[in-house]
Formats: sequence, structure tokens, C-alpha cells
Amino acid sequence: MSIFTAHVERLGCSGGVTGTVFDPQIALRDDEVVITFMVNELPDGPQLCPGNDQIAVEVDLGEPIGNRTLVDGSCVSGTAAASTGACSDGSARWTPPVVQDCEQPAAPARPLDRSAMPLPREAAGPDGRDEFGSEVIEALRPIAVGADAGAVVANLRALRWTVTVVERSTTTTTITPDLRWDRLVVTTCGDVVDEITFD
Repeated sequence: MSIFTAHVERLGCSGGVTGTVFDPQIALRDDEVVITFMVNELPDGPQLCPGNDQIAVEVDLGEPIGNRTLVDGSCVSGTAAASTGACSDGSARWTPPVVQDCEQPAAPARPLDRSAMPLPREAAGPDGRDEFGSEVIEALRPIAVGADAGAVVANLRALRWTVTVVERSTTTTTITPDLRWDRLVVTTCGDVVDEITFD
């Protein structure tokens, strides 16, 4: 993106009219692009405050903005407008999307072999919990890892427990009345299940 449209509004009272918007001052920096607009001076005398109109102005940066933040120069800390309602959301007007640095796992192999699912134990101390948890994860992995996190990727039932991974959930409650672990933690990468662990 190197060209965008800014909607400029005069800050002070001017009878609802923003007026003439001058070419913006553009400061190109390594991590941000600061755009500052100026408008024409008002004539002397009182002005009504019905709210000023917005003027659409096309801005050409001359180069792609890349991974830099687009900043409203009038709202930068220390400026006269920084403490006004117009700058209540801060000075950033656009921020680059966060790119996740992770490898996409392969699509899951389906269906689940339920015969591989372990049965719940009547009693489980710390060692039993860890052992049983690892068995459940190994059974879940073929259908969970690589699945779209926006869909139900697992709904597993045995005699006394249920594990469900639901839509866009990073942590689900695992119903295990006779066991001491209680959370299945699902890690996603780009909306795809990347890893599953018990907590």
C-alpha cells in the first residue's frame, strides 16, 4: 500500500466547515510513517460548533508502507490535539498485520481410531495423570493437529470422560470427575491446530 485516502476534519470550532486542507507533511521513518495535515486559518470572530465535515484527501507516500505503522501526526504525544477527544484512540491509524512465524502442520489424518483411546482410571495420582494424559494426546494428535481451529476437531467419549475442542477455543474444559487434570490446551498457528497438551 502506497496510496490511501485520509478523512481530514478540522479540530476547532468552525461552524461545521473544515475548509481548505493543504498537502500533508509526510515523515518516512524506519518503523512508522507520520502524516500531518494543516487547514486554512479561520477569520477572527466566534464560531459555532456543530461538528465539522470530513474532507477526503488522497495521499501518495511515494513508496509502499510495508511493515510500518501509519501515524496521525496531529495526535502524537506532546501536540496540542493529543489530549482531545479526536485523539482518544491514540495516534496510530493503521498497523501492519502480525505475521505468525510458524510452520503449518500437515492436514490431520482421519478418522480417529477409537480403539486406541485409553479408558479412564479409577484413581490417578501425579504419575497416573501424566501417563493417561500422554495417551489421550497421542490418540487425539492424528485428528487434531493440522485441523482448522474454526471447526470442532475432537469430541471423544469413553466410560467416564469427555474431551471436546470447540470453535476457536484455545483452552477447553475436560470433564474428568475421577482424574486430576482438567484442561486440554490447544495451540494454534494461523487458525490451524499446531499442538495439544494437557495442563
